[in-house]
Amino acid sequence: MAVIDTTNRNMALASALVEELARSGVRDAVLSPGSRSTPVALALDRDSSVGLRIVLDERAAGFVAVGIALASGRPVVVACTSGSAAANLHPAVVEADQAGVPLVILTSDRPPELRGIGAGQTIDQVKLYGSAVRWFCEVGTHDADDAGLLHYRSLACRAHAQAKDARGPVHLNLAWRDPLGPEPCPEDLIATDPLAVRGRGERRPLMAAIGTRTADTDVVSAVVEAIDRAARPMIVAGRSPWSDPLSALPALAQPTGIQAAPVIAETAAHLTVFQRTANYSVPARNAPLSPEFKCWVKDHYEEIRAIAQSTVNGHAFRIAERKVADVTPEERQAIYEAAWETGGLQFRGTFHDLLINRAANATAAEFVKGRIRSIVKDPETAGNLADIDHPYAAKRPPIDTGYFETFNRPNVSLVNLRKDPIERVTPSGIRTCGSAGIREHPIDIIVFATGFDAMTGTLFKIDLRGRGGKVLRDAWRAGPETYLGLQAAGFPNLFMTTGPGSPSVLTNMPVAIEQHVEWIADCIAHMRNNGIRTIEPSDEAVRSWGAHVEECARATLLYDAKHSWYFGSNVEGKPQVFMPYAGGLHRYREHCAQIAAKGYEGFIMDDGRAAVTAAPAARAGV
Repeated sequence: MAVIDTTNRNMALASALVEELARSGVRDAVLSPGSRSTPVALALDRDSSVGLRIVLDERAAGFVAVGIALASGRPVVVACTSGSAAANLHPAVVEADQAGVPLVILTSDRPPELRGIGAGQTIDQVKLYGSAVRWFCEVGTHDADDAGLLHYRSLACRAHAQAKDARGPVHLNLAWRDPLGPEPCPEDLIATDPLAVRGRGERRPLMAAIGTRTADTDVVSAVVEAIDRAARPMIVAGRSPWSDPLSALPALAQPTGIQAAPVIAETAAHLTVFQRTANYSVPARNAPLSPEFKCWVKDHYEEIRAIAQSTVNGHAFRIAERKVADVTPEERQAIYEAAWETGGLQFRGTFHDLLINRAANATAAEFVKGRIRSIVKDPETAGNLADIDHPYAAKRPPIDTGYFETFNRPNVSLVNLRKDPIERVTPSGIRTCGSAGIREHPIDIIVFATGFDAMTGTLFKIDLRGRGGKVLRDAWRAGPETYLGLQAAGFPNLFMTTGPGSPSVLTNMPVAIEQHVEWIADCIAHMRNNGIRTIEPSDEAVRSWGAHVEECARATLLYDAKHSWYFGSNVEGKPQVFMPYAGGLHRYREHCAQIAAKGYEGFIMDDGRAAVTAAPAARAGV
């Protein structure tokens, strides 16, 4: 339990806030310390009822907090200092918003009189995370009197309630004067009200949940009854508040979801997997990290980052230099066996020529197919799972935990839609018609694993307009056209991260995102330093880069899988264009650096015309 130190203004307010968060139900906090956040850091450290984890990198801290909140189901506090530290939490805040993860974000800030005066590393933190938070409060400077402490306690109650019941992040921006100084309180401003100093008795929170968004119980009951009466409820991938929602269901069906099927099969009475396209998968081999491994990572942190930034896919391992033809069949088999036992994405790195030599790729493909046949006991099911029509890793290669083993369960069956396509959904299930004749599959719930509109879909959800009101969707009607995947001609000052024409989904995404953000930040700094108002690529630069992207794709086996979402083939009416850059993240990084070093070659700067805009209605919905 925290001790409210009423002799110090900052510590009294911070410890009242933290203690009230603990009373409301907070049990975990993640801290990225800094001088401005000292009062919050000390308060969190002194409150024994809150488990504190210190993570120096704010970006990592945010995602650690997201993970804890996901695992516990409770709101987690994530605290940091001011300026760019608060900005670095933004990716985790967006993730928490989209996934419905409860976070209480405590950013520390300068007092109002020290804002906007040109101090280094300062930014406007008011509503910093925009619509990604369920609730925001700008907490000004206060005295540590009765009113001040009660105000901070009430803010804690409200923040916890909003995060918990609205299932998402909330943001308190806390202003501190002289955060490192003792700053004693004048005697006439020291809190004396027991409720302000000690809180309610029996460790009860000061206030009941304020501003919660819980649905009326009658409405919830009506919805549940409607679902119970429905002949065939549907599930689209999402979070459930129930621990075991499927155990009472007699039969459930889903299109192939390699990660979902093993989990669903554990609780559903019966699972029918309707497989549209068979695919390769390698065991993930996920396991808790040992203390020894954690120490090794910390000791080799810089080396690991250097490898990730210099490899083809941005992973912290290098692809082997050897080619398949360099080893004997026996040696090759041993290499594949060892890689399978290790698991994860490193299986792709066993040989240098797996994605550029069809004969070499066939050895990996046959190995994985052989593994499928050896794992799955029923020969017909195994044959359907191994009936793969594209080279290994030509489509995004998944990794799994017990996917193929799932088909050995007595409550799991497979339907190969290539042989027995779906004719229709009926009141009692799904009807297929093919090699097995007309067959009715009794189904209670259908789970749709429908994929996503990759690389362009999210951009098209924003009404982005460039010069002359040109809409991005219309400009890309024949397929996306970019320069470096960073900008599009006719849309000045519109920067894209991991857009089409960049390595993007072919990489370890955080590494690719980091490279893009750093390049964009350097570019904007260059523009500011040189009085440049606008930047956009020339038409010729866009055409040249597009030809290079196509050339790189054709040099690999990625181009063989025309039904991949790399081409957009999973979205009806979408132009069939290979979208990511297949030349490797390391080479792409070199391209970007050389272009910047040549004064941003290929870009047109500062012609004085208006920058890209987003329609207000569309922006509000993003």
